[in-house]
Amino acid sequence: MNGGPLRVLSLEPDAGDHERVCRHAVSAGLSAEFTRAANRAEFEAALKRGAVDLILADHCIPGYGGMEALESAQTLRPGVPYIIVSGSTGEDRAAECIRRGASDFVHKDRLDRLPEAIARATQGTAERQSGPEADLLPAQKMELVGKMAGGIAHDLNNLLTIISGYVCMLLDSDSLPPAASEPLKRVFAASHQATGVVRQLLLLRRRRTLTTEVIDLNAEVGLMAGTLRELLGRAVVVEFEPSPDSPRVSADVGMLEQLLSNLADNARDAMARGGRLTIAVGLRPPTGEVAPEGHHARTGGHASLTVRDTGCGIPAPLIPRIFEPFFTTKQEGRGTGMGLAIVQDIVRRHGGWIEVKTEVGVGTEFRIYLPLTQAELAASPGVGRGPAPTAATRTLLLVEDEPGVREFTAAVLQQDGYRLLQARSGEGALETWRWHSARIDLLLTDVVLPGELSGPQLAAKLQAEKPALRVVLTTGHGHGAAAAQAGDGAPGPVLMKPYTPRSLLKAVHEALA
Repeated sequence: MNGGPLRVLSLEPDAGDHERVCRHAVSAGLSAEFTRAANRAEFEAALKRGAVDLILADHCIPGYGGMEALESAQTLRPGVPYIIVSGSTGEDRAAECIRRGASDFVHKDRLDRLPEAIARATQGTAERQSGPEADLLPAQKMELVGKMAGGIAHDLNNLLTIISGYVCMLLDSDSLPPAASEPLKRVFAASHQATGVVRQLLLLRRRRTLTTEVIDLNAEVGLMAGTLRELLGRAVVVEFEPSPDSPRVSADVGMLEQLLSNLADNARDAMARGGRLTIAVGLRPPTGEVAPEGHHARTGGHASLTVRDTGCGIPAPLIPRIFEPFFTTKQEGRGTGMGLAIVQDIVRRHGGWIEVKTEVGVGTEFRIYLPLTQAELAASPGVGRGPAPTAATRTLLLVEDEPGVREFTAAVLQQDGYRLLQARSGEGALETWRWHSARIDLLLTDVVLPGELSGPQLAAKLQAEKPALRVVLTTGHGHGAAAAQAGDGAPGPVLMKPYTPRSLLKAVHEALA
């Protein structure tokens, strides 16, 4: 990369969109020189001339496929970051481009994320292998996919909040016709599965940090097994075998749930005609022996978590590859090849390891070992707190820039009796606060807001004026991103999107109690 302004090649057939992209690209103070290519001939001619530090490319060019444009860039300018900026490309197509070497994906409706995407892509240029023949290591593949995860996960979680939220409201309604109940349950189950996919995207982010707590593995896995019974359907019998010792581990419960969900999905696919899925918790006594992948058994031993199916099994030649990112034996459209790679990543980040036993025609067993802890269990939410507040006496300030999410959230809160004030940005919330601060009891705000103020920054300003103000943060980016935005001393608990009416009201009740 040169020492002067960033030399940006923009593949964009629409002149107006090109101007919008340029404005957003430099909005964070980026010094750049832009060259526009409106078609294939102009794009490839610009690539051959050289002097390109970054490529911003629409994916829908008349007569020129997006994948062809990516291949041209990789051939003529290998190693130059390539960011897809499109208004019509689906997430699945964008993910395929990321697999093939694109740096990131930014939707044209979310161009405010473009400066961050550019910063990530250009910062990593020197770290990537630039040869077109270079094979990416599994960790590098994971990182490339993770680069697009934040923005996509945020958008999908907003949509899933609306979908699953309204479905829950209908299912809880006393006037719901019986004929509508089963279809709505199927919609909710599908939204739950989609939530798992989004969570996988968040787990791919390198900034995703562990949010651990001490848990009773029996209790947590037992709850998860109950959820899996509903999601896997009647064809799969789910059995749970708890340990008589009630082992305690320090774990990120969300990651543990994702781990089990991934293994259960694989088991269901391996049992096309139905079968039995057994989830067991146990203990591995301390042995002092060296465990696989260099993990040493600790003095306190390890808890074991076993997931065993009666499916088709895995052929022996494939076993060494099953944890590779993007490796899958499923039919096209049935899997991304990321499920087991994420499982292994979660286990490693918890200081454990995973073992596999399988026999074709008999089934497969995954056994996970996690370090035991002697620390006290985390307190259950709500323990030692007072009764739920009287909603009719409380006023909430809701700050959310996505209209559909704001309308759904407002409907739930108002139905429960809360008085509500609303804003779509931090600046708008400050104006509302100016006139109504005396009666506002709680701030419910998204972490990421349009404008200069983030949710945590807004909360800090308001709590400086009114220390008794309670705060609940919401986010579709994951706990790690929320913690990063909040900095030291988060102003309140974080409610993850997609949230349901019950989880929303629970968070608000507990914050006010």
